[in-house]
Order: sequence, then structure tokens, then C-alpha cells
Amino acid sequence: MILLFDEADSLFGKRTEVKDSRDRHANQEVSYLLQRMEAYQGLSMLTTNLKSAIDQAFLRRIRFVVQFPFPDTATRAEIWRRVFPKNTPTGGLDPQKLAQLNVAGGNICNIALNAAFLAANAGEAVKMKHILQATKSEYIKSERRLTDAEIKGWFSLNWSLWGHKFESASFVLRPTIILVRVSSVQAQGNDTRSADVTVEFDLIVGQRQLVVLILNEWSTDSPSAYMFKALAHEEVRELTIPADKVQAGEYLVRVQIDGTESPLSYDTDPNSPTFNQYISPRITI
Repeated sequence: MILLFDEADSLFGKRTEVKDSRDRHANQEVSYLLQRMEAYQGLSMLTTNLKSAIDQAFLRRIRFVVQFPFPDTATRAEIWRRVFPKNTPTGGLDPQKLAQLNVAGGNICNIALNAAFLAANAGEAVKMKHILQATKSEYIKSERRLTDAEIKGWFSLNWSLWGHKFESASFVLRPTIILVRVSSVQAQGNDTRSADVTVEFDLIVGQRQLVVLILNEWSTDSPSAYMFKALAHEEVRELTIPADKVQAGEYLVRVQIDGTESPLSYDTDPNSPTFNQYISPRITI
């Protein structure tokens, strides 16, 4: 039998100077665990990503320490090759290009799972476009910015999205949202709502261009994400896109035009509680 302590830093943390009764009891627990480790005859494993937080007395009693460094490009490519089960329908996934994403294995698993959900919802095999959308949601959750270098070369000149084919290079047209407003909000039960989201752009959107509204729940532990395709339209600078079955809350707003997304703004005030987090455009539904 193997005794496993996951997130061991929370239980085997460093003893501290006693300032009150809580410190005294915490130190007593650590001392008791040290005694139990000395007496335990079996095999035990401790896992943590905060080795520096573990008391040195525990480290002296650990026979082997195995380091798992942040995965390099080659390792990430191998993780991408193995992340999907063999019976998962995939199409056109390139592990080498996916390895450009500077993320750990846990993030890769999250992205792969969310991409599979997106593909299943669309009735398609998992493709690079689904990985891209899942990656953007994962980066927003982690309060990181996805760089152009990480997705360089992901799409060729002739690609498709939701069955709509484009004959021009992707990432050429980069829209910016000037104004966004919400109207016709209606409750639908189970704390979900429908609404019309009107977005004004800094450019004219052609009638043959595919426009997709993306909503990512803002400032929650488990953010929801939604995608809504715009209805047929003329050449316009403003579009109203219906959003349906959305959980009530605040949402960051992005728009894709032929696969190219509008940017989000982040807080640059170091004294702000949301410093370096994405904060706008944002709406409440």
C-alpha cells in the first residue's frame, strides 16, 4: 500500500514562531506528523508544487525528491500527442504547433477537454479552431494574454470555421469594439437569461463575413463561456447578436470576424485589485 499526500505543503508546512494559540497547535501538528513519519514502515509519497513551503525536518526524512520541471517544447508536443483518447475524433491537429503554447500539462488537459466539448457541440472532430477557442478561454481564466507567437502558423490561407470557408488570410482583419450594450434581457429559469447584445466596431463588417460573439464570465472561480453566431447582415458597423441560455452575471465581450478576434483591455493600475487582469469590454446579463 502507498500512502499519498497530495498538496503536501498544506499539511507539512514550516513551523513558525509562536505568537498565539493557533501557531502553537499548528506546530504541535507538524511535530506529531514528524513522529508518525519516523514510525511509518510503509511507502509514502508527497506531492507539491511549493517545495520551499515544506518544513526542512520533513525534507530530511524524504529519501528521494523527484523534480518535474515546466515542460519544454518537445515535452509539450508529446503531451499533445497523448492528451486525446485514441477513439476521440480529431482532424488536422499539429502537436508541434500546439506545443508553441507556453502552458503546463494541466493547462493542456483543460484546453483539450474544453476543445472536445466545443467540437462535440458542433458535431465535428476536434480541430485547431476548437483548440484555439478553448485556449483563449483557458488564458482568460488564468489571467494571461495569448501572444501571436504562440499561435503562429496555426491556420493557412484557406480555412473554415463552422462550415463557412474563407478565401483570405486569417488574422488580417482585427476588429476593435467601440461600444457594446445589452437589451431585451429576459429570465429563462434556472438563473439563465436571454438578451440582445449590440456591438459597434471600428470598421465595416462585410455581409459575407462570419461574425461570432464570445462571452467569458468575469471574475469567478469557474467561469462560463458562450459563443453565438450573428445572423445574416448587410455591410454594417454595428451588429445585434441574440444570446440565449446565458447564466446571469458579468461577461467579458469579444467578437470574431472571419476567425480574428477583437482584443480585450486589461487593468494597468498597480494599485487596483484587478491589476493586470482583463476588465473590458464588459457587460452584465
